[in-house]
Amino acid sequence: QPAKVHVKHDMTPAQAPTDPGASAPTGGIKVKVSTKLDTCDLAQPETCSRAERWLTSLLNKGEAITFEQWKSRIRALAPYVMLAMQPIFAALLLLVFAGSGRRYAEHFVFSLHSHSLWFLAVLPAMALRLEGPVTLAVFIHGLLAMRRVYGLGRWGALWRGLLVSLLYFTLFVVVAMAGFAVIAMTS
Repeated sequence: QPAKVHVKHDMTPAQAPTDPGASAPTGGIKVKVSTKLDTCDLAQPETCSRAERWLTSLLNKGEAITFEQWKSRIRALAPYVMLAMQPIFAALLLLVFAGSGRRYAEHFVFSLHSHSLWFLAVLPAMALRLEGPVTLAVFIHGLLAMRRVYGLGRWGALWRGLLVSLLYFTLFVVVAMAGFAVIAMTS
């Protein structure tokens, strides 16, 4: 059964309504994670597998963290996720540009340059609350960089850029979810 997440600002899960239809106290966003597993009853540990006990414990830890705590931990973890994604981005480039004659190291250098720009662009964008326009500008820069480095035309750069972006975002979410698990385990 999937976990249900209800979010309220600066509140602990104990302050949340137990009925999904009930109205929560006003005041923003709160994290609430349902830990109901089909056959697992922690009062009777023999009914739970080791994985179910671990998952329930992890969800309970995550449930005890307020939204502001999650937010601050995510901001602290984001640079490490981006750092972890650099070799993955290079591998995606190697996959998309298979047959180009370029080696992984060349794609990795392109990845380093791209991520450096992203870091430099995101910092002021977050401070000025301009994430949307800056994201678009960074994407356009990436397309122009692909055209120059890989010698592509407009359409070749566009479809490859969209494909790499889709794959990168999907894998970024996977790495971020692993980061969320780390956050919950270290709380």
